[in-house]
Amino acid sequence: MSRASIASMPAAAPAFALGLLITRLLVPERSIDAVGPRAIVDALFALGLVGLILYCGRGLGQFILRRLQIGTADPLLALVISLALGLGVLAYGVLALGLAGRLSSTTVFLWLTISGLFAWRETVTMGNRWGDPFRAFRSLHPGLKAGLLTAVGIFGLSVVQALVPVWDYDGLMYHLQAPALFLRSEKLMLLPDLWQANGPLLAEMLYLIGLGAKSEVFSKVLHLSLTAILLLSTFAVARRHLGDRGGWLAGGILLGIPIFPIWGSLAYADMAWALFEFLAVAAFLEWRKEPRPQWIIVSGALAGFSMGSKYTAIALLPILLLAFLTERGRGTVAEKFRKTLWFGGAAALVAAPWYIKNLIWAGNPFYPFFIGGPDWPAERVAMLMAFLRSFGVGHSPLDTLLLPLHLYTQRAAFGTFISEIDVPSLLFPLILVFPFIRRQHPLRPLGWMALLRFLLWAAGTQQTRFLLPLYPVLSLMTAWLLDAWLTRLGPAKKWTRIIVPGIVAGLVGVTLAFQVIYLAGTRPIPVVIGRESKDSFLQRRVDDYPTVRYIRSSLEPTDLVYMAWDGQGYYCADRCLADAEQSQWTQLALGEATPSGIAARLKRRGVTHLLLDLDGMSFLLQHDPTGSHLSAANVFFQSFEPDCLTELRRDEQIVLYALSCE
Repeated sequence: MSRASIASMPAAAPAFALGLLITRLLVPERSIDAVGPRAIVDALFALGLVGLILYCGRGLGQFILRRLQIGTADPLLALVISLALGLGVLAYGVLALGLAGRLSSTTVFLWLTISGLFAWRETVTMGNRWGDPFRAFRSLHPGLKAGLLTAVGIFGLSVVQALVPVWDYDGLMYHLQAPALFLRSEKLMLLPDLWQANGPLLAEMLYLIGLGAKSEVFSKVLHLSLTAILLLSTFAVARRHLGDRGGWLAGGILLGIPIFPIWGSLAYADMAWALFEFLAVAAFLEWRKEPRPQWIIVSGALAGFSMGSKYTAIALLPILLLAFLTERGRGTVAEKFRKTLWFGGAAALVAAPWYIKNLIWAGNPFYPFFIGGPDWPAERVAMLMAFLRSFGVGHSPLDTLLLPLHLYTQRAAFGTFISEIDVPSLLFPLILVFPFIRRQHPLRPLGWMALLRFLLWAAGTQQTRFLLPLYPVLSLMTAWLLDAWLTRLGPAKKWTRIIVPGIVAGLVGVTLAFQVIYLAGTRPIPVVIGRESKDSFLQRRVDDYPTVRYIRSSLEPTDLVYMAWDGQGYYCADRCLADAEQSQWTQLALGEATPSGIAARLKRRGVTHLLLDLDGMSFLLQHDPTGSHLSAANVFFQSFEPDCLTELRRDEQIVLYALSCE
């Protein structure tokens, strides 16, 4: 950056923030049935707000690293670590407002203003002292330029996907629904019927900022930004330990997973979890390279933010504890224990608010898992656990041994979204030769760490998406193997040396091709530029939305709809009782002996209508190890529907009934 551009940065940031505020005040978010150029303003506002959040995150994280008096020789690695730390702090500020019962658009933006001023001050203080983080992407040879342009193209298409209204199932079920309910209530609270909302929700705290500004697509754009940061992190860590070629190989391997950018464009939270978990491992590697205690604290803080994002991230804690404890040549046994305690203490301190909240409110730090809690008896917990463990092809020792094969050959058993391409990289199986390599290397510990992380995943719910935090680690390991092979070949075998980059480039090309196919299927451009309304887009993308639209426009305001096997409650809001665990109807049907008994229980909850999601029922029947959902479906069609329901409306997958029996 030039001196002039650096000097203009402090003035540019406040002006940009003020411009965003004025834009939102003068041009509020368009209505759901509006068309026209205001759609472009809404899209630009969401992009701008994400940019402001990243600016605040960078400043806060940079301050933390400066106070710890640590940095890294690679400005790009410093950038991604500071971004992760700062975004975690920003999210925890929103969490504090929610726990204090002071959650509103005003207080959230007051916190954002304070964070922005802090980041602005840090920018003024630091200037460009940490160097150019994007130096590695300048002066590239033609092959790498083509690869970089392909990556930019993939993310460009993903941005378009991220700017459409939220339509993905999990986003409508809880990633957006939970923060919306918290914002409406002006506080965090237990939500027994939305079980996902009771766990750690770091990313959703950031999404709440967008909801406070009436921008729903902010959540998707931010999640895509985290995807880009995760990709940059993989490149930076690989480049730090393997050199330039290893960095490009690792980044290409990760981007060559077709589902990766598609996941990123959805209103999920997995990229935040994966980013924190991977960078916690990266900080451990930095400590091995530069054994300063501050890196232990950074690793612990990032692991804590990871555990503050999802319960499943707890699996990382014992792995890194063991890594710090068993590291060779790092002092006496007492010193190793002390460093391990530093890491564990930092991780526990950062993660603690989520678990203490549940312990105080529900008597269970992992509510509703293990011991249940309010409105969660043992039977309800058992049904949820049976569903979660139904993914995969079994949990026997032989099944576990064959998991690497089954992930590719039986991918539908592990996936929940576009299972046709929901598979790990086709290059990851090369890692099976990893144990036979005797060469010592800074990345060597990743072998046993990845294996243990994989086994802990296999012991839980075997959803491919929950392997995402491992993908960057596996990309590093695969890049190391390929880079070592290329080094052994030497410069003589030129054509052979082209094969490896060619294969990686080909996989990235496949990702680009799937992005184009995905774009053709969703047709996002009309709604992004305002030629199509959000209402029209949702009617063609969300199965139950036309029926939800009918509920909101045609039923009485006092009517309440029970959603059987359908957890997408966001657009129906307080007019519906969504089934976030997709088994509440099953529990109700099997808990009553007669149709009239079922109807009586529904009426006691104020229910007047019932929505049946046939696709949701079909999905649960595929994940029904106990046969409970099949029994509940038989009750519905054989007795409850003919005796107690009157059909009002039917779509391809959704049926709406009036509750008619006394």
